[in-house]
Amino acid sequence: MNSLKSIVCGLLAMVFAVVACERRPLEVIVESRVRVKIVINWQVNFTEIYNEAPNGMTLMLWGVNTGTRVMESVNGSSVSVMLVPDTYHLLIFNDRVEEFQPYMSIYDAQSFENIAMRLSHYTRGNDALPYIYYPDPIGVAVDTFDITQDMVASDTSIFVPYHSDIEKELTDYHVSERVYEIPEVATPMTVTLYIKAKVKHRQSLKSIEASISGMAEGFYMSQIYRTRETGTIELDPNGWEFYTEGEESDSMGLIVNKTVTFGLPHGKELLAERNPEDNVLTFRITLANDSVQECVFNVGKDIRYLTPEGREAQIRYRQDLHDLKLELDLRDVIVMPPIDNPRTNAGFDAKVVEWEDGGTLNIGGF
Repeated sequence: MNSLKSIVCGLLAMVFAVVACERRPLEVIVESRVRVKIVINWQVNFTEIYNEAPNGMTLMLWGVNTGTRVMESVNGSSVSVMLVPDTYHLLIFNDRVEEFQPYMSIYDAQSFENIAMRLSHYTRGNDALPYIYYPDPIGVAVDTFDITQDMVASDTSIFVPYHSDIEKELTDYHVSERVYEIPEVATPMTVTLYIKAKVKHRQSLKSIEASISGMAEGFYMSQIYRTRETGTIELDPNGWEFYTEGEESDSMGLIVNKTVTFGLPHGKELLAERNPEDNVLTFRITLANDSVQECVFNVGKDIRYLTPEGREAQIRYRQDLHDLKLELDLRDVIVMPPIDNPRTNAGFDAKVVEWEDGGTLNIGGF
């Protein structure tokens, strides 16, 4: 009897040993997917505004239910991706992320709701005041679409074997001829701020340095509105133009410049929301005798919107994008005494045009 028990126990041990040594077979999960082609028309809005076509595009997708995240950067104006059934948030912008650096960077890219493009900061010499860079041309397209089970063809399958509990590899796929195409159009995110100021004694001017504070530091890419954080933008010192009525030393004139910006910050789009000190325009003017004048103006209440035709615009929504204008009369504020020789070239290149006090002059969108 004991020998029989020994034989049975031995057989059971052998069976357990064989079972224990048997390897777990590969599990195969079949995910049905469909090919989606996203095509963006850069000619509408983007090329019309910036007079250039982008080098490529970046596509970002967020799956609402599956947690799927896709990021593809390609040359051209279209990209194809394979997607499982889900609701997807879509974001497209021109070029690649690294092409905007170091002047602009993307933040919170893991979240469709919070992803933002922000300008980098810099300082000038010993000046402790940080400035923000000019934004590069950027346009975005935002959309939400559904991929349903009915849209997924039966022969559009991706076989994903699990090699371990934490790693999966794509080993084979079959692409169906069925392709869903989604057309998109980008919205430009930058605007132009035009600055025009009336002055007198233009021959006294040698050079102008200026900056304006309170401009939006960036924008939320999926929401199409600006950040609340602001920065100060330097105006191009070589961008100033002077328009004058004549050559006399006491003649009136206009100093005109413009800068690219993301516009006014969120919460300050409407005139009623702004305080004068929200935007500060600072001038550093060098006169012909090399003396320097510094002037500071609170202009938050003076900034207005422009229509494409150059007329003043009234915005209805915070996402409305319009160029901006700032017009000031500084003839009795900035003191520029006439110089002895009114025909001396003080180094400021003036354009001589006819205009009358109280009249209008169409310059750069005005």
